[in-house]
Amino acid sequence: MGRKTFLSIGRALPGRINIVLSRTAELDPKDSFWDRDDTMLLWAENRESALFFADVMSITKEKTDVFVIGGAEMYRIFDDLFNKIYLTEVLTGDALSRKPDDAIFDYRIDNRQWRTIETQSLPRGEKDDFPSRFTVLERKTKYVRYIEVKQYLTEVDPKNKWIKAQLDSVDEFKTSNPRKPLRIPYQYRLFSDET
Repeated sequence: MGRKTFLSIGRALPGRINIVLSRTAELDPKDSFWDRDDTMLLWAENRESALFFADVMSITKEKTDVFVIGGAEMYRIFDDLFNKIYLTEVLTGDALSRKPDDAIFDYRIDNRQWRTIETQSLPRGEKDDFPSRFTVLERKTKYVRYIEVKQYLTEVDPKNKWIKAQLDSVDEFKTSNPRKPLRIPYQYRLFSDET
């Protein structure tokens, strides 16, 4: 999810690994990348970081589905990777009823590439302004990202060198900036084979 979506929710969604994509990450040491709890909050500064986290966590947690939940910019950034769409349409009847902070999934659905699996019309509830429609679409030909495992793994010495450098930088930062939030740069490979 994007930063604005995260702030509008106000917390990490429970029982999920939440990856927030933002240019200004708010890292918290208690939200460790390797944390084994059911609820986790990770901040990513770009698409590649978010995908790296999603890849590693889906393998370690044995999960196969990754969801992009908004906002509009997140849909645009990740739209080439969608294989399934869970679409909720609020049936306002006109564009004037839309609020400035409403999330928009501005994705053109080509029926030659997508098939509708399920559609359900929902009447206006007592807390709703409008009725809605929930639709599940599936890509006819699935898109698959292919990454070699060896792109993530290398030898022990470079790994140990990287870990020591990270621990040293954390200690140095804590000593010189006791009140500032800790910001750890993530690496995109688990271990580098460069010395």
